Amino acid sequence: MLARRAILVIMIEVKNVTKTYGKGESQFTALCRINVEIPEGTSAAIIGKSGSGKSTLMHVMSGLDHPSDGEVVVADKCLQSLKPKQMDAFRATEMSFIFQAFFVEANQTCLQNVILPLESAKVPKRNQGKKVEEALKAVDLADKIDVLAGNLSGGQKQRLAIARAIVNKPKLIFADEPTGNLDSTTGDLIIKLLFELNKKLGCTLVIVTHDEELANMCKMKVYMKDGEISSINGAKQATRKGGKK
Repeated sequence: MLARRAILVIMIEVKNVTKTYGKGESQFTALCRINVEIPEGTSAAIIGKSGSGKSTLMHVMSGLDHPSDGEVVVADKCLQSLKPKQMDAFRATEMSFIFQAFFVEANQTCLQNVILPLESAKVPKRNQGKKVEEALKAVDLADKIDVLAGNLSGGQKQRLAIARAIVNKPKLIFADEPTGNLDSTTGDLIIKLLFELNKKLGCTLVIVTHDEELANMCKMKVYMKDGEISSINGAKQATRKGGKK
């Protein structure tokens, strides 16, 4: 009996996207006619040197920035068709972000930091405590729940940022140079944690990086150069949730 082939579903579809900044002689093209599809549940690296357009592509994919031309479809929703409040609500429930600079609130406890996405997503208060505890446990910070974030080490702060990112169990996690401010040993632990969460939660993980070793850990690699995609490795044909190719 032949084994069934797994059906890949598109999570992110970038269609002929261009992004320019400025006007006239000072106009700069950060992205030029980008086309890429990222399947649901995969791990994808966007790779390139500084100025290649990799972070701009992530910002456009997530709705943090808007393309000058073309469109981005995430989980069957065209981001350009969403009004600002709809985009905020969609991002709060479907996406999470992990940045190089952590962006944790130093004067708030770990609990207060992690609970923020739940409040943004309007999760009932009676359900918030358990979700926070689960997220902190997943990153081995359960014993730090009442500790101020400012008193944590760099690696602990990044784990706190990851707990905040996963507390809503998002379908999509964006990580922009997540180990850039960490030593190699701590960075390796953070990367291991991200891929474990990708597998356990079944979420789509998109990592922006210039680190080829990290990129090689991902199932899909999107190489950027001068605002264009130079190559894509590991991509497989996927279908939309409605079944269309």
